Amino acid sequence: MLAEKAKRAGLKPAEARELAEITDWPTPGSLIKGNGKVRKQAAYPPLLSGSRLKVFEEAYRYWYAELSSYAHQRALAAERAVFAHYPDYHDEPGAIESSVVSEALLFFAAIMAEIQVSIGAPPSMGLRRLWVDLLELDQLAHVLADLRYRRLLLLPDAPQRT
Repeated sequence: MLAEKAKRAGLKPAEARELAEITDWPTPGSLIKGNGKVRKQAAYPPLLSGSRLKVFEEAYRYWYAELSSYAHQRALAAERAVFAHYPDYHDEPGAIESSVVSEALLFFAAIMAEIQVSIGAPPSMGLRRLWVDLLELDQLAHVLADLRYRRLLLLPDAPQRT
């Protein structure tokens, strides 16, 4: 399976072999906290820094700490999956604004922004538009945009709150 993914990613055979040698991929926690000493490995510091670290800390705090707990309690996970900001719309399929969907799109938008910047791709107007739409829909989008993506993607300033 790893060989097929490496082929689709355009990796050379030698690069694909290097991936196969990695036996301990970093966990989300080690990206933001480092690892201390785990399984006889030398300690290392967090793998991220700056605003990227702040974004991952916020995402880790929310996605892992909160949503992971729901995943371990399936009844609550199902309840979370159908949560809607406008309960009166439950009788109208399609009118439900799902927080799960908006947060999944937000996570996707953050990943695409990181890829765009890391490979030096020209700015994507579609990605900017997605962020603008998410800023209208999801409060967590404002947190992540203020931490990193507003400056990185030249997103519009947040409206002044009175």
